[in-house]
Amino acid sequence: MQKLSTSFRVRYIFKSIAPLATVTTMVFSLFSPMVSLSPTAFAADTGWNVPTANINGSGNSGWTNPSYAYASDNQYATASNSNRNVQYTNFNIPTILSGSTINGIEVSLEGKTTERQVGVALSYDNGSHWTSTINSVTGNSESVTTVGGSSNNWGRTWSLDNFTNSNFKVRVTSNSGGGGGTYSLDQIQVKIYYTPSVQPVLNPSLANSCGLDVALVLDNSGSIGSDLSTMKSDFNSFVNTLSPSTPTEFSVTYFNDTGHVAQTFNSNATVITTAINGVPNASGSTNWQDGLIKAQSTFVPEPRADHPNVILFASDGQPNRYGNPAQGNGSGVDPDSLSAAITEANTIKAGGTRIITLGIGSSVVQANMEAISSTDAYYSAANFSQLQTTLQQIASDLCGGTITVRKIVDEDGNLQTTTDQTPGTGWTFNVAGSEKTTDQYGYLNP
Repeated sequence: MQKLSTSFRVRYIFKSIAPLATVTTMVFSLFSPMVSLSPTAFAADTGWNVPTANINGSGNSGWTNPSYAYASDNQYATASNSNRNVQYTNFNIPTILSGSTINGIEVSLEGKTTERQVGVALSYDNGSHWTSTINSVTGNSESVTTVGGSSNNWGRTWSLDNFTNSNFKVRVTSNSGGGGGTYSLDQIQVKIYYTPSVQPVLNPSLANSCGLDVALVLDNSGSIGSDLSTMKSDFNSFVNTLSPSTPTEFSVTYFNDTGHVAQTFNSNATVITTAINGVPNASGSTNWQDGLIKAQSTFVPEPRADHPNVILFASDGQPNRYGNPAQGNGSGVDPDSLSAAITEANTIKAGGTRIITLGIGSSVVQANMEAISSTDAYYSAANFSQLQTTLQQIASDLCGGTITVRKIVDEDGNLQTTTDQTPGTGWTFNVAGSEKTTDQYGYLNP
């Protein structure tokens, strides 16, 4: 396949009997370059965490069935009088990476009330001291309300050891509300927001080239389940969109508890789609770090030094494993696993490879995906039925192509002399069945 330069000019000369010539210049850009944005401070969170124990107020100061607030199941912990309190404990908050800064704490209350409301306070030292109380406003119909937030530190500076099971507690106290009644709590949860000590580096922009070396990285963890067949089909369509119509080569990597290379770089679309179809059934946890390591290994040795390197990384979950053999808690989001993924992505980006991330479904946290790529390199598919459309958008962004036309009038018909050339204003062209007219500078806007 003959390689075309990324930007070239074609000049058409039309001569009449008089020495008047017009020159039409068309500039074809086979690639719309992506511009990397400067990375901003990346903030993460622990996800929602539920209690597994409680300390109920003694005698008439406690709640009825306080353990019913551990799960959202329409069974309620209730308080029908003022000043009833219960302390929820053992939230099993994931260990936050050393050196991280706590930005805020949010408490979610799922419940309903007949006028009575509650106040929430936090302890960081096993109940010896408490923050100021923040009152919740709940309606008569069951709903979720939150107190605190991503930038609310409840009036203090937190250390990481404040969130161990032995130190962290949430106290819920009933008040009189607007006229008594009963407060019914279906579930209580806590989320910690923090800025990790490991921060993303700049995601390199792509040089102008429609011929790319693309490492495809597919999440093969258990959460994918039966949607794996849809992912395979849509990635095959993506490959066939760029190959062989563009000089693009692909490699294929998949990951679950660890990463695996299914196919090194190849320009044959059939070879690549066969590798995609051969990815095993979904199982295991989610190891972003090892998936990135294995994908990057397909660039060694460099497939083609004159083609930009891209990793297209797709996942429907959160990183909860790292290393090989795998470490990490294996569920939810594990801060150490996220940190390891960011660290590996930083190494890859610093070496000149651009990372594009594709988040699938509602379980993906966009900020985490952007932390291993960048805000301008993240794509989202709300579910697997939208995956094909999103991949087509990525293909268009990588090799969309534009044509810019400029009409120039040359008075003496000699293209080597330019002092007599003027913009061809008002010339009409038919573009895809639509009439377009050049502007005052001779340009035909697409």
